[in-house]
Amino acid sequence: MKRTLTTILAVTMLFVFTASPALAHQRTASTSLSRGVSDTSPERGEKVTFSGRLQSNWDRCEEDQKVTLKRGHTAVETTRTDEAGFYSFTRRIKADSNWRIRFTGKRFGVHPHVHRCLPSTSRTVRIRVV
Repeated sequence: MKRTLTTILAVTMLFVFTASPALAHQRTASTSLSRGVSDTSPERGEKVTFSGRLQSNWDRCEEDQKVTLKRGHTAVETTRTDEAGFYSFTRRIKADSNWRIRFTGKRFGVHPHVHRCLPSTSRTVRIRVV
């Protein structure tokens, strides 16, 4: 009985001290935002669609993530990406303005098992009302 208990204790300690550090890890993935626009010279009050894709080398950073449409430095609307990272916004344009899309990043997990999707911003597009 004593020998069995010693064996169990030795195996448990071996598992705790050798396997546990391998379970804890961190992962950081970069992201990028593409952006397209249906019309860069609309008439006043016309609808314009902004669409694109949030991309990463890790699928979890692409699917169901919040992206924000910004006019200048002001957040105008937020939506979520689909399972492939695609998004779309439709806005009625009233004046000349600069637009871009922003992903603020995402953190998953609890220390010491933490994953991060880094933030990204699309290129700015200038919309000129005619």
